[in-house]
Amino acid sequence: MSAEIPHPFPNFTENPMTDCSTAPTPEPAAPTDQQSDVTIETPGDAPTPTTTCALEPGPAGPPPNAPAVPPATGPVAPLPQPLVPALSPRIVARHSAHKQLEGLFTGVGKKNGQPLPSPAAYDEAYVERLVMKCDVTDEGELAAAVMCRPDGHAARQGEPYARGLAQAAAQKLAAVNADKQATSDEILESALDCIDFKVERVRVFESDESRYEFTIRGKTFALSAKSLSKGPEEFKALYLGHLHEPPQLPAPKATSLWDALVGYWLKSAEVTVLKGDATDEAVLQREVTTARFEIHQGKSMEALLDDMAFSDGKAKVRYFTEGAVTQRVRAKLPKVQPRDVVRVLEKQGCTFHASVEVAPSKNIKAWSESVQSSEAASDSTSMQTPAAASTTAASASEGSESPTVDAANSLEVRS
Repeated sequence: MSAEIPHPFPNFTENPMTDCSTAPTPEPAAPTDQQSDVTIETPGDAPTPTTTCALEPGPAGPPPNAPAVPPATGPVAPLPQPLVPALSPRIVARHSAHKQLEGLFTGVGKKNGQPLPSPAAYDEAYVERLVMKCDVTDEGELAAAVMCRPDGHAARQGEPYARGLAQAAAQKLAAVNADKQATSDEILESALDCIDFKVERVRVFESDESRYEFTIRGKTFALSAKSLSKGPEEFKALYLGHLHEPPQLPAPKATSLWDALVGYWLKSAEVTVLKGDATDEAVLQREVTTARFEIHQGKSMEALLDDMAFSDGKAKVRYFTEGAVTQRVRAKLPKVQPRDVVRVLEKQGCTFHASVEVAPSKNIKAWSESVQSSEAASDSTSMQTPAAASTTAASASEGSESPTVDAANSLEVRS
């Protein structure tokens, strides 16, 4: 019977949470995932015992064949604000004016009805939109703008990437402009081939109703902006009336050819700015106002038959006829037409009456104005000096035929 082996550590207290057993073994056992070997040497020649402890298990890990957990997905957080440049005031204004631009900036917009596939695609589309549609071409400004996009893609790529986008957009714009210029030159060449005359001089008279004066073979005629924009028909009629032969012009439906011709002629035009009241329209309005005031007052509505006016004191209304006004205006502007007088009367707030009884069983067309309006016309007319009235009348009389004969001191010419 063998003697009892004394414990090597007499004061050792076993952990109640561990299951420990001591047994002599010729050689240590191989460690496993569930056990760890602790070898304790004893003093003297006693056999060396081996103490094996089953350690308390830790937190359970994933099963051996569990799939790997994918990384978290979602929108990438933007860069910290100090690292992102600010939008320039000009581009902020473009955002307000172009809704599609704002959509490309935020990354939720569409191009050709479809959302873009990646942040890089939104970077490119945003810069192209600024260059092609919003007239922003400064490379530094464009680079700073794309680096401000909320998804932070361009900012993370850095300034060289952003400037590369701006340069690519500028190259695309240059290519588009070159194509347009080539097409424009071809159209103009075709338009010039259509005509058989040369315009010697073009003058533009700028006013509320601008006029365009053309000189061909020493003959001069003028058109309004509205007539010139409609097509070659009125130009053809005036040419025929002054030069007594029909010109060769683009077909009325060939609007691109006519527009190219007009643009070509206006490039070399002399521009004359009519100052203030020197415009034909201003002169006409002043003469109509004066004529209304100068109509003699009759004692009854029947006076309208004699081209006079009548004031209804109770209704505070003054009646007159268009004929009475036109007769007086023509004393200063001989070529004025009744339709022009009617247009000015409407603009001045007068009221047209299709049928006014001026005598028993006698009705006529007439106009009316409030008594206050008539008094205002009186005040404005009385403020004009005789010298000024004379100058106005002479200028208006001459200017009614052609804008070229307005008083020299009323014109400002720039070429």
